[in-house]
Amino acid sequence: MMQEQAHQEQPSGSGTLRGTVFTVVVHGIALLALAGVLVFQVPRYEETFRDARMTLPRLTMVVISLSSLTKQNLLMLLPPLLAADAAVCFVLRSRAATAMPSRLWSMAVIAVLLLVALLVVLGLYLPLRSLTDSLAHSA
Repeated sequence: MMQEQAHQEQPSGSGTLRGTVFTVVVHGIALLALAGVLVFQVPRYEETFRDARMTLPRLTMVVISLSSLTKQNLLMLLPPLLAADAAVCFVLRSRAATAMPSRLWSMAVIAVLLLVALLVVLGLYLPLRSLTDSLAHSA
């Protein structure tokens, strides 16, 4: 009975590969969504801020710089990032006695992506709020 539980908890070779592929696909989709916002949306806001001749908060400047970096290097950075993610996932799934290390890794990656997305939204919201307030006061 104990051996059956141990055997069931340890991932099989094909299960390890399947789980790794699934995890990397989810991470890749999340990363592409974030990259899409950085590449296509942030420049629109940047243009609005430039047209309004606004002094931007430091966070907004960081978001704009991250957007520029992403636009210039996305195709060069995406494959190595996903390959490294796949390697970590595969090693964690194949070497660990339980799925917990792999799950923790997956949650950590998603948490980092969500944190960056939150900072991007906040970085764009702050100057927009300031612009809206100044337009409301001048009208």
